[in-house]
Amino acid sequence: MNILGTAKRNTVAVDTQGGRNLSRHKILQEQIEFLEEHDPNNEKIRELKEALKKSKKGRKSRRKGSNYERKVKALLKEWIDIDLERTPLSGGFAKRKNLKSVKGDLNTLDEDMNFLLHIECKDQLKWAIKSWWKQAVDDCPKEKIPLIFLHQNQENRDGKRVQEAEDFVFIRAEDFFRLVDRNKIIKYKEEKKNE
Repeated sequence: MNILGTAKRNTVAVDTQGGRNLSRHKILQEQIEFLEEHDPNNEKIRELKEALKKSKKGRKSRRKGSNYERKVKALLKEWIDIDLERTPLSGGFAKRKNLKSVKGDLNTLDEDMNFLLHIECKDQLKWAIKSWWKQAVDDCPKEKIPLIFLHQNQENRDGKRVQEAEDFVFIRAEDFFRLVDRNKIIKYKEEKKNE
């Protein structure tokens, strides 16, 4: 194995001598260690350390996204009593395998059910609604309704909570009107009912 080779995202290399599977993170660590031992003045060390730092940040971000998908899954289970499953690789699995029925972050595995929502889950500090919406619409199969669950973290100032953490849903207005039961959002006052 060439330890100085470039490590790409999600690469798993096989060490032909030791028969080990190495993640990108491990490859970067070994490249840094090798260079520090054999060529400590090599300029590549700084680049590799930066790549390693980004690798750790990416892993934390993926974990946070996975946790939020599990939270949305639980919310939907409570609301509609349907078991949804997280899509492998957070929807990326369907893109790679060209599977139209399992796009989005959450899907049902029940073949007898036609779940009409295409769900994307976003838990990020800065919201990028336009690009997220484009992703949801582009990935959404024609028979489904694109929808984004968004999480807003709590906000603290001077050690005091000034805003609670909240979850939101972003949906096209026409789809919202199609999904919402009019009788559940209109309540007449008692006087009007008696007339």
